[in-house]
Amino acid sequence: MSVFRRFVIGLTFFVPAAAAYCQGITNDLAAYYAFDNNADDGSGYAHHGAVAQVIPTSDRFGRSDGAYRFDRVISAVTVSNSDAFDFPGNQDFTIALWATFNSHNPSPGSYLIAKDNGAGPQAKWIFGFGVTPESGGAPALFFHFNNPNNVGHWLADNKTYRVAPRTWHHYAVSKLGPSYRIFVDGVLFASETSSSEIPGGISAPLTIGHAEGWSLDGELDDIRIYTRALPEAEVGSLFLMEAPPRLNVRRAVYVDSTTLKVGGTYQLQLSSDLISWTNSGAAFVATNQAWRSVNYWDSENWDDLFFRLQAQ
Repeated sequence: MSVFRRFVIGLTFFVPAAAAYCQGITNDLAAYYAFDNNADDGSGYAHHGAVAQVIPTSDRFGRSDGAYRFDRVISAVTVSNSDAFDFPGNQDFTIALWATFNSHNPSPGSYLIAKDNGAGPQAKWIFGFGVTPESGGAPALFFHFNNPNNVGHWLADNKTYRVAPRTWHHYAVSKLGPSYRIFVDGVLFASETSSSEIPGGISAPLTIGHAEGWSLDGELDDIRIYTRALPEAEVGSLFLMEAPPRLNVRRAVYVDSTTLKVGGTYQLQLSSDLISWTNSGAAFVATNQAWRSVNYWDSENWDDLFFRLQAQ
């Protein structure tokens, strides 16, 4: 009688597929950029963008020219200054988008979207990914703003973020009162409360994929800007509506034997502790020395499952 430990390997990947049309969440939507080979605003407010050195590329569904690639240096989508993107004082907001990063530890940073006139002492806000003064040298997602006195605030950046390069993920930052929250794939990732307020009257244009003289090293798609804080449930719903289909591939195990006694009766049994055993299926009579189970096992507690073939 032999005892076998179960062994399962799980693989997960995305399969490109045509996405069904989805109207999405439109309440208080100030701007929407689908990046379908242009930077037009689909919200109805005509905050259209001008592209510079961006490259049309396939989106997360594999559709050609459905997203933009940025070159880390000068690529940008620029939208003329508008009060809709200032978020001054107690103004709540949400920014949601899809992005890839070409590095898991960008330096100086990969900027997703901002309202700033470049580096230096000026009023600005930035949503991005990189090492911050408060992240302890590790890469973090962050929301950053400066007030007119050049006092910088780095918010919701207290959690290290590791990402596989060139993989699409959904990112969102939301402000509700004094609380700033960052979401990854529809799930709350980090949050921080601050009494400091984003300065009003930032005269800079909105720059997508660019801030402080640097561009994103990666890709962007489906940018949405709201003048309200989306609740966590709505962020999750938005992610699910825009996510590509995901296929989980599992490599499961079966058991077999090549040393059975012809005519002998055997019972396959399972145990989680090597003490109590449970029959799996009916007992069988061996017609030859070789036997293979017809079942495959794929449970998450594979390391707690054992098999044996008990002679009757």
